[in-house]
Amino acid sequence: MKTCSTCLLEKPLDEFYSRGGVEKGKRSSCIKCDKARSTRWQKNNPEKTRESTRKSSRKYYWGNHEASKLRAKAANSRYKKSHPEVGRQNFHRRRARKIGNGVFKIIPKDLQRLQRTPCQECGTMKKLTIDHVVPISKGGTHSIGNLQSLCIHCNCSKNNKFIIERKLANANRR
Repeated sequence: MKTCSTCLLEKPLDEFYSRGGVEKGKRSSCIKCDKARSTRWQKNNPEKTRESTRKSSRKYYWGNHEASKLRAKAANSRYKKSHPEVGRQNFHRRRARKIGNGVFKIIPKDLQRLQRTPCQECGTMKKLTIDHVVPISKGGTHSIGNLQSLCIHCNCSKNNKFIIERKLANANRR
């Protein structure tokens, strides 16, 4: 228990702000009286209150804003480098949304399963990519049911064709 120097009431110690170097480590006036004194001072000195608030907030914002933006940009860059598949998914999702095709959330577990399956054309496991069975440019959706695993060579030769179109084109070349 401690007596407040302003209201002269005896109150428990948890009703006083902490302050080092003083008796019992607490301020001499209680929290309620400190707040009332602070409010009175702010009402009697509006220009000083406004000036100090404006200066401190502006100083804090400009002192931390640029550094914060740089930190966020660096973290974003590191994430993009270590997770290229996320960037590709965002790109395909945006394209499908822009064209007006259906866009569905693809669970990372399904995406990993696709990346572990061999190429649907040649059966290789090297340099695999994820491809849309029905191309987005031809009305295909960006969903797990419209994705397949193709190696980079097969994916580049397929381009924006259906698989049957690609096979017919290859048959006609021979």
